[in-house]
Amino acid sequence: MADRYCSNCGHELREDNRFCPNCGRPVHEAAHVPTPEADVPMPPPPEAATPAPGSRGGSRIKKVIKVDRLDKIVGVILAVVIGIPLLLTVLWFMLQFFMEFVNGFLGAF
Repeated sequence: MADRYCSNCGHELREDNRFCPNCGRPVHEAAHVPTPEADVPMPPPPEAATPAPGSRGGSRIKKVIKVDRLDKIVGVILAVVIGIPLLLTVLWFMLQFFMEFVNGFLGAF
């Protein structure tokens, strides 16, 4: 019977296991009961590094936001420059077709 269990997933461990065969976590110190709560406390995750005021830590985020805005502006300009003439061309062809249809219809009388 196994007397060691993985501290992450509770899987039974053999004496020669260096990693848990179920979850792959390194076996530093295993619990003697099959529950993750019996684990040796893990160190807390590192806190997000916040740049000091006046430092250049957040400049990359600002550049990404500016590039996103620039992409949107260029997209709108292209839509206006290409879209309006295309729309007017389609409307002109539709008007020509309609006028020929009306002239043909009225010419039949």
